[in-house]
Amino acid sequence: MVNQKDVEIAKMKELKNQAELNALHSRINPHFLYNSLNSIASLAHIDADKTENMATGLSELFRYSINKENKTFVTVAEELEMVKKYLEIEKNRFGDKLVYEIDADESTREKQIPKFLIQPLVENAIKHGLSKIKGTGIVSVAVNQTEMDLIITIADNGPDFPVEPVSGYGLQNLHDKLDIIYGNDARINWENGENKHIRIILKNQFNA
Repeated sequence: MVNQKDVEIAKMKELKNQAELNALHSRINPHFLYNSLNSIASLAHIDADKTENMATGLSELFRYSINKENKTFVTVAEELEMVKKYLEIEKNRFGDKLVYEIDADESTREKQIPKFLIQPLVENAIKHGLSKIKGTGIVSVAVNQTEMDLIITIADNGPDFPVEPVSGYGLQNLHDKLDIIYGNDARINWENGENKHIRIILKNQFNA
């Protein structure tokens, strides 16, 4: 009886966590759609080809989202492909003002990570970085591994993060997601200055 009760409590906790994750995903997608449609609208009367490319890219992103709708996890390769499509949409809008680089260790590409883990950080890099400077904006995404950890780094050359970017940059969503899934085995940190970046570290993701 005790064991059965433990199983029931565990299932209830799992369902609660999944419901919370679904709610977090639903808050990401409308925000992403809003920004993307604004990008498309800004070019509609200026460049028909770019508008078409952006609309096509957005439809591919929706296909990704719909096809993964019932999944909490995707591979690093899948997430990075979605990030690339997002950046190509923004590249159509910003042109040569946006330069980006995506790089991942081969050993990390099939690793499972939460869906929409990287894209919101890249979106922040453009919204709070590239859009605030006059020169060329540079955004880089890197996924590396140490002996045990998976490390995701998003860097840009925009203005420094505020003192508390987790609250000021809309990252509470991401923080909550990592807490639900990984607990103490995940952390977020950031650095300002010449090597400005934000980094997610997922512990115990590789065998020693």
